[in-house]
Amino acid sequence: MGAMSTKEKTGWYLGALLIVLYAILPVAYIVSMSFKSESDLSNKSFFPTQWTGENYSGIFAGSGSDLFLPALRNSIITCLIATLIAVVLLKEPLVAARAVAAVIIVAGIATMRLA
Repeated sequence: MGAMSTKEKTGWYLGALLIVLYAILPVAYIVSMSFKSESDLSNKSFFPTQWTGENYSGIFAGSGSDLFLPALRNSIITCLIATLIAVVLLKEPLVAARAVAAVIIVAGIATMRLA
């Protein structure tokens, strides 16, 4: 297999760019929506007319903190444990994948019982 021509490379780069945009655009839209005020949600523009952080203050310090912060803590603990297991067992990928899946299942069950 020989070296790729400039036309082939350009095609691969454009394809990769489209895939990245396809993945990033919904996330950017969600982040943009998170900075909209409640009255601005019906606005169909991509960006808020007035940027506000009241949604974040509501989940971190307001009424939503009782639900959000424990869930965030559980998610962080689960990710750390799963990552640690995957790194320790990296020499055996199949064993690591099974262990990570088991941790996620057990953490999910524990989270449901805490709620």
